[in-house]
Amino acid sequence: MTEKPIETNDALVAEEEDDHEKNILKTINEKYKDNLAIKLKLLALFDYSKMEQENSEKMSEEIDNLTLKYQKLFAPIVKKQNDVINGRKLEEDEVKNYNEYLESGEEAKKDELLSKEYKNIDGYWLKVLKANLGLKEEIKEYDEEPLKALRRIEYFPSENPEEPYNFSLKFHFAPNDYFENDILIKEFTMVDEREAEKTECTEIKWKEGKDITKKSIKKKQKNKKTGQQRTTTKLVDQDSFFTFFRNMEAKDDEEEEDEEDEEEELDSIDRHVEIGQTIVEEILPYSNEYYLGVRKETDFAFLKQQVDAEGAAEEDDDDEDEDDKKAKKPKKTTKENAGAGGEPKQECKQQ
Repeated sequence: MTEKPIETNDALVAEEEDDHEKNILKTINEKYKDNLAIKLKLLALFDYSKMEQENSEKMSEEIDNLTLKYQKLFAPIVKKQNDVINGRKLEEDEVKNYNEYLESGEEAKKDELLSKEYKNIDGYWLKVLKANLGLKEEIKEYDEEPLKALRRIEYFPSENPEEPYNFSLKFHFAPNDYFENDILIKEFTMVDEREAEKTECTEIKWKEGKDITKKSIKKKQKNKKTGQQRTTTKLVDQDSFFTFFRNMEAKDDEEEEDEEDEEEELDSIDRHVEIGQTIVEEILPYSNEYYLGVRKETDFAFLKQQVDAEGAAEEDDDDEDEDDKKAKKPKKTTKENAGAGGEPKQECKQQ
């Protein structure tokens, strides 16, 4: 018996699109069989709609190709930046356009300095990461010491035209007191420009007692029979920038619904993607501006707080207006509280 060949995703998508088009044409034919004028207009609009969709698909394909092209141009520039940060000897061409910013004494010493190896800029990447409005919230006080050992961040775009949005980041660390790794690699498998299917990362080999993604909590337990108490210690997750170096997978809708009533997770694949793309789009191209503290960026968290505050103020104003209306509204006169002639009865107070 011959097995039926497995259809590829592309074939299934094409089949679904074909069925959808047939359904549209069938709907037009059935609903407007008694109105030929409208039927012809709808058929013409259907044809224009197909043209628009074809152009949109071509545009998306060209955008993907351009993305791939410029990502490849971006990577070697990042490498040169890292080399300078880590003490590579500068070339005359790299600074020749900025002589006007040198003082007279500095210009005389420039040639001598260019012939020497520089030291790396200590704590460069920690200072840069903390200067970003989004990432500074991710970096806790206990993250700072291991991040001081970060020497280089490299970006590697996808080389596959079919998956142009995939990318990876390579983090180089100097020897430190926290983990054994000198390189941590984070890979992103993307569905589109902003949504990830999964992320994979080098496992951090933490040194004994140095895992800052965990914390110890003490819990008292009481023996039901004896009534005696004992204290136990348990390791639990704690928020840390270094939880970024974990494998993550996107959850389906059912999994998300099951977790609606649970406590908010410290970690999520969306958080990982946001950090990764912030590094690619902000940190690497503008690291010198962040280091100097002159980078202008939009504080979306602050804007959201402002919008929420304005919305709450409007709600309060609406409530006050409603209360004022109720206060000004006259009470209805009823038979029970009215005297002769419909006038309200005066309350009789006993002396």
